[in-house]
Amino acid sequence: GKAGDCSSIDNPTIGQPCCARYNNDGYFYRGEIVSIPQPDTVEILYVDYGNYGVLPQASIRQPKPHYLALPAQAVNCRLANIRPVGSTWSKRASTFLFQMTKDKPIAAIVT
Repeated sequence: GKAGDCSSIDNPTIGQPCCARYNNDGYFYRGEIVSIPQPDTVEILYVDYGNYGVLPQASIRQPKPHYLALPAQAVNCRLANIRPVGSTWSKRASTFLFQMTKDKPIAAIVT
């Protein structure tokens, strides 16, 4: 959403929760600061989606306490015993997996 009423973060620290602007739509989403690659720049993990972004420090805000009540919705996971033929997945394999799983219920076993 919009974060106009949230305060800026003057001294960001790694691991700090924040609201971070997403460049594609301009809205703010829950995030965590994962690195500070250079002064006035932060790398963010968007905790509800699992993607990363590098932003100017001016694009992050202090979250209000009620935004921190819900746990992160993105969960790091992998397919058991499935590995790419080379060192990385091909675009074709990634597209195939996406098409096979998009908008379909998926069961998971958490170990």
